Amino acid sequence: MRTFGNDLALARHIDDVCARFESDWQSFTGNARLAVEDYLGDTPAPHRAALLLELVRLDLHYRLRAGETPAPHDYL
Repeated sequence: MRTFGNDLALARHIDDVCARFESDWQSFTGNARLAVEDYLGDTPAPHRAALLLELVRLDLHYRLRAGETPAPHDYL
């Protein structure tokens, strides 16, 4: 399990994961959607919420841009 010694390390981790998620979203051509949970990886529980929030924001952005209408139940 990954640990973060400070807020900067956590911020870098979140940025790295979100950059990978965005890159994957931009190059995605399938019918199914990317699974946000697949990007949480080994992020420890206390920090998963921060990463999850950023990933959901990005996913919403790209889904709305694609003309979709995501609903809250899509993220349960």
